[in-house]
This record gives sequence, C-alpha cells and structure tokens, in this order.
Amino acid sequence: MGSRGRQAKLLAGDNGDGGGDDDKKKSMHRDIERQRRQEMATLYASFRTLLPLEYIKGKRAVSDHMNRAVIYIKELQKRIRELSSKRDELKKLSDSSFCDRPMSSKDGLTSSAVVRQSLDDVEVVISTGVGARALTLSKVLKLLVEEGLDVVSCVSIRIDGGLIIHTTQSEVTDLTPVDIPRLQQKPSEEISSDLTRCCWLSSFDFCVHCMFPNTSATPDPDQPVPVLSKDIVIDQSKQTCVRIFLSRRQVLDSSLGTSKLPVIVYYHEGGFINCSASSTIFHVFCSNMALQLQAVVVSVDYRLAPEHRLPAAYKGAMEAFVGSKPPKKNGIQAAEEADEFEPLKIRGLILHQPFLGGSLKVESELRLFNDPILPPGAGDQMWELALPIGADRDHEYCNPTAGKGPKLLEKLASVGWRVLVTGRDGDPLIDRQVGLVKFIEEKDVVSHFRVGDYHGVDVMQPAKAEALFLALKDFILSAR
Repeated sequence: MGSRGRQAKLLAGDNGDGGGDDDKKKSMHRDIERQRRQEMATLYASFRTLLPLEYIKGKRAVSDHMNRAVIYIKELQKRIRELSSKRDELKKLSDSSFCDRPMSSKDGLTSSAVVRQSLDDVEVVISTGVGARALTLSKVLKLLVEEGLDVVSCVSIRIDGGLIIHTTQSEVTDLTPVDIPRLQQKPSEEISSDLTRCCWLSSFDFCVHCMFPNTSATPDPDQPVPVLSKDIVIDQSKQTCVRIFLSRRQVLDSSLGTSKLPVIVYYHEGGFINCSASSTIFHVFCSNMALQLQAVVVSVDYRLAPEHRLPAAYKGAMEAFVGSKPPKKNGIQAAEEADEFEPLKIRGLILHQPFLGGSLKVESELRLFNDPILPPGAGDQMWELALPIGADRDHEYCNPTAGKGPKLLEKLASVGWRVLVTGRDGDPLIDRQVGLVKFIEEKDVVSHFRVGDYHGVDVMQPAKAEALFLALKDFILSAR
C-alpha cells in the first residue's frame, strides 16, 4: 500500500507540473494571439488608407473591404494600361517634334547646380541644356553616388526652349558633411555628349512632352465649327493676348437679340512655365465651356517662367481686364480695384483644381508621391522656376494660406465675390484645395470635389468635364 501511495503522489505531482506548463503555454498563446491581432489591426488600418473614400464609407466587414480592394486594383491596372498608351503616344510626339525643332540658344548652356542640405537630406537641383553640352540624368545619379549620397528620388523636366532641370533628393550615408562647393562645381566638369530627347518626370519612366501642340483660332463663321474663336493682342511688348470663344449660335442667331452673356476669363494650366491659350487641350476645353455654358470665354495668354517669373503672369492676367491701362494690383489683390472695371461686373472667382504648394508636404502629396500626371517633385520644380528669386513655397503666390495670403483672401469677401473651388481626390494637391476651402469657409465659398481621376482630367479628357460644366452653370446662376 505504501508503494502504491508513493506512486499516486508522484503521479499527482507530475499532473501538477503538467498543469503549470499548460498554463504557461496558454498564457504564451494568448500573448502571441494578442500581438498578432494588434499587428493585423495596424496592417488593416494602413490598408484602409490606400483605398478611396467611397470604398470605406460606412460600416463594412473586412471581407467587403478586401473585395472592394480587388475591384480597385483592377481599375488601377486598367488606368495604368491607358496611361501607358498615352505615354507612348506622347513619347512619339516628343521625338518627332524635337527632331523638327531648330536648336535654340539654350542648347549650348553649360550645367550648373544648386545644393540645399538639412540634417539628413540633400536636395540637388541641376539645370542643363540639351545637345552636346547636356548632362544626362544617369550621369547626375552617378555623380551623386560617387559623392557618397544615397539618392531616394529624382525628377527631371524639360521646359520650352531646351532647358532641362534635374531635381534629386538624397540621404547622407555617413556623418561627414557634404562638400557643397565641390558638388556645385561637379556638373560643369561632367558635361555629357548625350542628346536628351525627352523629359522624365518620375522614376517610373513616364515621359511627358512639355511642348503641347497648338490649334489656330477659327474666327471665320463659314468654317464648320460649333464655336468661333479669335485672337486679340493686348500688349505685344509683354506678349499678352487673349483668345475669345463664342458659340456659333450666339453669333448667327438673330433671334437671341442683345441678351447679356456671362463672361468667363480663363487662365490656362501649365505651372506658369508651359503651354498657352492656343494649346490644343485648352482650346478644346474653352470651346466646350463656351458651348455648354452659352458664355463668352476669354482665354488669356501670359508670359511664362523662368524667363518671366511671377508676378509677370499675374500682371498679364490683369492686363486682359484693363487693356493698356497698367494694373496697380495683381491676382487676388485686384479685388481692391473691382470698381475700376466698370461697366464690367466681377461676380465670382473659380479655382479649378488650383495649383497650390507649400514648404511642408500634405497627406495627399505623400500618398500620391509617384503620381504619373503631377508628382509632387515636379510641382516643386515648377514652383522653383516660377516663384520670385529667393522666395520659398510658403510665398503667397504659392500658398495662399501663408504669409500675406490670408489678408488677400479676406478682400474677396469685402467686394462680394463668390468663390468656387473644384478638385479630384486622385490629385496630389487635393488636400491643399480642401484646406483652402476650410480656410475661407466662413466666406461665400462653394466647393465641388469629385472622387477619382487626376489633376487636369477635365482638360485632358473632355468627356469627363460634363459634371464640372454643370457645377459652373449653377455657380454662375447663383452669382448673378
């Protein structure tokens, strides 16, 4: 009996130890499961940020979000194929147009560099010509690597006239300060004989031809076009002119009498460095706007940077109003002189996907960093070329919510102008546009933001401008 008792105690002891191990295993399992769920929650939250708003609105199960993500990926793949096709077409146009273009004086420019260094980041902006004295992007990258820089992003753009700008962001790989004077001298020592044929706007090899084709005006009513257009020179010395659009029906139909028509003064896109009122995409857009809204559209041709930095474009914009009379104010500042435009009555301001900037990146710019249409790096470079020398991206010309911008915005309310701001959530600038609306929301401001698509979609794809024209029509009626 004693032996059996001892065995029973041993068994009981073994069972007791086993129970302790089980508890430890259960506790460890709970900890692992808790950690797994936390990681899954973090991944799921990150996953939700990648989906458009309409896909995550309301209460949905995880499986629903996954299904929507699959649909979204397929849509993106389709869009990539479409953009790839457009890229190839633009590349062909770029090659053919470039070959036909006579060499300009800028083709022989030597290369120069501007270097800006922070604690762990170096920005290098290199300007170069094309042809025998060009510095190619591959040469630039090799140069920076040799100097001990870790390049994390690069953007190149060619502007009208043959000037090429390479902008790179690099991380310093060690604690040794960068030899800025040497880095600024390097480009002129590394002149390449390669001929640069097109501009590369992102590391994904997206080629955009900056010199868009032009379309001539059609003033002859005998021409079979629904909208007539005519070019009028405002100031030849300042290269300021306008192209006026009016529907054929308004010109030829005598039954319409002398009824007053709204006048829309349009300032074309292009980052202040590119395009004109005669660019085909803007000619078509303004023609459609005149036809759909039954309005007179006045498209302004203004001077471009970097030859004519801001406020030259703003002055040209005002000259379209006052003709030969020199404007005292520029841009939004013109609100102070609204009475001087009599008998013209300015009723409102339309900011159609406005090109805004700032020294700090907003969430949409970070999320859409590799946007194929307007990557933030390209936008920064445009501002670098357009802003006054020495101005940063918080200048009121670039960021109307900073500097003197807020005071200028207040003047809009004082003259009774209504404001319409439009945008697309596929545009890297969408958060800046929404922020502008919030900044002036106490004023008489209307917003029209739509889901999807990209910066300039209403111009690039005329079929998608219908919703915009409806919003413009409502805005014009409400502002009368």
